[in-house]
Amino acid sequence: MIAPKIQGAINLHKALNDRPLLDFFVCLSSVSTLGIMPGQTSYAGSNSVLDAFCNWRQSHGLAASSISLPAISDAGYVAESAPLPGHEKLEASQLSTREVKILVEAALDRELFNSTSNNSHTVAGLVKHPGTTQVLQDKGPLFSVLLRDNANAFGDDIVRHSEGSTVSIKASLSETTSPEEAEKVVAAALVGKLASMMSVSADDVTMETSIGNLGIDSLVAVELRNWLAKELEATIPVLTIVSTASVSVLVDLVMAKSSLVVGKYGLVNGDVPK
Repeated sequence: MIAPKIQGAINLHKALNDRPLLDFFVCLSSVSTLGIMPGQTSYAGSNSVLDAFCNWRQSHGLAASSISLPAISDAGYVAESAPLPGHEKLEASQLSTREVKILVEAALDRELFNSTSNNSHTVAGLVKHPGTTQVLQDKGPLFSVLLRDNANAFGDDIVRHSEGSTVSIKASLSETTSPEEAEKVVAAALVGKLASMMSVSADDVTMETSIGNLGIDSLVAVELRNWLAKELEATIPVLTIVSTASVSVLVDLVMAKSSLVVGKYGLVNGDVPK
């Protein structure tokens, strides 16, 4: 179990060694490396080597990314076999082949996984569990983002008013009568989204808060980019998001890029912020 996986990765590395500009080098690993699958030491060990190997390749300026997968629900051993005793106690949910395909497509994105991104490893399928929850909470906001409840996440497509009522971002912007009001709507929505994504209180996210201090890496930035495009119709590159100095600057960027704002008020803040 160990030798084929490890030696196979090394053979691929050597065979492609004369192609330093390789676009991608993707390894499928396992959540067993997190120590949540008792009795899988050899399997966990071989996959840990894959994760470390991808990190090593990336540190040497070579394309590499590993994806730690849970069980696949509609293909392979799990789909063809009866449920294993105790399987329901695992701290990772199953993924479908469609979801795996989405993860692999993301791993092929050179903007996300390159020698300067420091994102060589992705873990998929973690779920809330007493043991997992405590470990992640102890790690602080960088890991507690994994614990957020997507069904109740604040800030996805609503703005919460002080009296507790909620309204969609687009509806709120359509009701504004000045650029200043529009900026307040954008700021409130963005603060709510950032707080939700990083599992921190909205009170801890101010206009002066540094994007870097929030712990937003390129993977989280992809989610934020997609949200901005969907809810505010603002197209902002991932690298621009992660390099933005503060929430205030990001708000200015959204105001300059959002077709909802520009279409109604024109380019509010003059030149697009750098």
